[in-house]
Amino acid sequence: MKVFVLAIFTLLTCSIMIIGQTVTVLGTQDITGKSEGEFYYPKFSPDGSRIFFTHANYKGIYYLNLGDNKIIQLSDEAGAGYEFNPTQNNLVYYRTDRYLNGRKYSSIKSFNLSTKNVQLIAVDLRFLSTPKNLNNNIIAYTVDNRIQKFIPKNTENKVEVSTIEKPYLEIEKGKIALIESGVKKILTPAGNGNYIWPSVSPDNSKLLFTVAGKGTYVSDLNGNILVDLGYANYPRWSPDGKWISYMADKDNGLTVTSSDIYIVSADGNNKFRITNTEDVLEMYPDWSPSGDQLVLNTYDGKIILIKLKIEN
Repeated sequence: MKVFVLAIFTLLTCSIMIIGQTVTVLGTQDITGKSEGEFYYPKFSPDGSRIFFTHANYKGIYYLNLGDNKIIQLSDEAGAGYEFNPTQNNLVYYRTDRYLNGRKYSSIKSFNLSTKNVQLIAVDLRFLSTPKNLNNNIIAYTVDNRIQKFIPKNTENKVEVSTIEKPYLEIEKGKIALIESGVKKILTPAGNGNYIWPSVSPDNSKLLFTVAGKGTYVSDLNGNILVDLGYANYPRWSPDGKWISYMADKDNGLTVTSSDIYIVSADGNNKFRITNTEDVLEMYPDWSPSGDQLVLNTYDGKIILIKLKIEN
């Protein structure tokens, strides 16, 4: 089911202006419908041509080609949908999990979207992190908190491997682990707590993270708090680093009772409500590479695309 609405639609069509900044919601597109299954945690490919998603329990990875709207299953493996990583060289890196005698063993694989070939990178290891993309060619991961790297062979895709490695983040015992040029630094910018959803800004100068029960923050790479965003779950940088998307969700201890999507300027000064619904719970937004679309899932598993116009 694919629906595109340009004017008034069930989420929100609005134009809001604050201090010279205007955010206009132009329309929405239903990427998936109930007949196609329930999908969650969507994200764009780096070139914007595909949208990836998984199931609620992270089982499997699927993607939809925006050119023909066909949904293709990439993997049906347990855990594959958790923090999988599409890269610009047409590879998708992901971790799979299996249990043996009550213990979890994980593997890292790559899937080539052109050839459909699967490559094993790390096999049946304990305490294996999800793969992180250093520069769209070099992949980093940790095994029992020890840093490892994988450099793909420069054959099929004819892509040169850069020696520049951008900083990336892991969560280690509930704290932020910043890895920069192979050196790990443990950070707790907001004090003790359970740190989740960490990311580095597009210009590699700031950190974005949430502390459960406290809020969401922006800090520098040394952990000095720059902005307190308050309650802002699942925060995500816009491609230009000027905006942060997030969901404002509430629950009753058993189920989610409300959830809407917002974007806020990276300095925390200007906030815009993107959805405003009671009967639809919008969650887990992610930016398009062009920065003018958000993709998200509803609580009942429908993938939706929202078109934006942002004027500074």
